[in-house]
Amino acid sequence: MPGWTSLTPVIRGARRALGRGVDRLRPRALILMYHRVAAVQCDPWELCVSPGNFAAQLEVLREECDVVRLADLLELRRARRVGGRYVAVTFDDGYADNLEAARPLLQRRSCPATFFLTSGALGGAREFWWDELERLVLDPRPLPEELELPVDGSTRRWRLDGAASPPPEWSEEHSTWRARNPPRNPRQALFCDLWSILHRDTRQAREESLDALHRWAGVPRIPRPTHRVLTREEAGRLCDGERFEAGAHSVTHVALSFQEPAEQAEEICASKRSLESLTGRSVRHFAYPYGDYSAETVRMVREAGFDGAVTTDGGRVTRQGSPWRLPRLAVADWDGREFASRLRAAFGTR
Repeated sequence: MPGWTSLTPVIRGARRALGRGVDRLRPRALILMYHRVAAVQCDPWELCVSPGNFAAQLEVLREECDVVRLADLLELRRARRVGGRYVAVTFDDGYADNLEAARPLLQRRSCPATFFLTSGALGGAREFWWDELERLVLDPRPLPEELELPVDGSTRRWRLDGAASPPPEWSEEHSTWRARNPPRNPRQALFCDLWSILHRDTRQAREESLDALHRWAGVPRIPRPTHRVLTREEAGRLCDGERFEAGAHSVTHVALSFQEPAEQAEEICASKRSLESLTGRSVRHFAYPYGDYSAETVRMVREAGFDGAVTTDGGRVTRQGSPWRLPRLAVADWDGREFASRLRAAFGTR
């Protein structure tokens, strides 16, 4: 057809413009992932947002977004709703500061939230294992020069190579180091090695390793008040009311894809049953511990009766994505200005 080649760029440009217009009409949805509202000395996994910064972040959400319950966000995902920027707030694990610090700030701003609770940890006399590991390895107290630990039927050995008795300045070095960055010294390297081993272990193997590590470090297994897990009674109060709900986060926070099918099913189903018994309400959503899952894990979550499941993968929630692989934006200890910038970038509206 004469002139068709010359019209092609025009047609392509019109299609792009139409696509941008349609995209602006679609609702945009994000799920935010928090863990703690607290200020601690050492936070290698960036789990903590300070109370001041969390309050500032909630102000940004109030000004720039519609904050909705997770269940409502999933309904919006399916609906042909026009426009809007929607956010659901979620917390993982079940730290006591969710009740003591996060809930009052959320309540004050009428902000709903879903708390994904590790059901078997509630009321326990232990810290979460990753916090124990941080305390054992990164706390700048003297340690034995060598460590031997049974791993997968053999003995692994590590040497601290002069880092057994760190100088005072190491306290600041550990407090600023993040586990996503390369280790700066043998203690941080040991922390990364042990984390990679323990996070895929069964609960029994992990507990045996932690007992051995406490004996090696000479530290009793007594939880720090700053790292306390919710009691069952506190978890019930946390999730009381229309704005706040419990979600399941497994029984023992194991990496599910590394477990046998029967163990995966028990971790998924028993956490749902336990939390429903605790709260007297249906538990509709699941969070994969560590964001770890396989196709079999996803199938089990669906068959357990959950409406959806969240991951640690980044990105916006879209109609095309699976409701059992929902992405989330991991929130760090950002002030209000930085949080607003990150939020706009995640929405694609800088």
